[in-house]
Amino acid sequence: MAGDWLLMGMEDLQRFASHELATDSSLFVDLEARHLAMAETGRSSLSALLSQIRSRKSYILGGPALHIFVVSLRCHHTCSYCQVSRQETTATTFDMAGSHAEQAVERLYRVDW
Repeated sequence: MAGDWLLMGMEDLQRFASHELATDSSLFVDLEARHLAMAETGRSSLSALLSQIRSRKSYILGGPALHIFVVSLRCHHTCSYCQVSRQETTATTFDMAGSHAEQAVERLYRVDW
């Protein structure tokens, strides 16, 4: 549920799935710490799991933390990591319209996320 995972060999996986993995083994301790196994059913780890989920998903309530505005797709460089097209710097049809730029900035400063 919290998005955790653990790599293990096939033999360990088979021992775990068949309940033959010792609860005091380091692998079981790792599984339990990641909320993938529970040695004692009477001891709930739900509050720790919920805390972990809450921490990992806290960005959802805060809205975006990074905003990138691509105002032009024209450039005379050919950088392999960039999304722009190689166009002449005078080709203005590859620019963001002024009204769209205004809307983007207005949306950036909205507080009703």
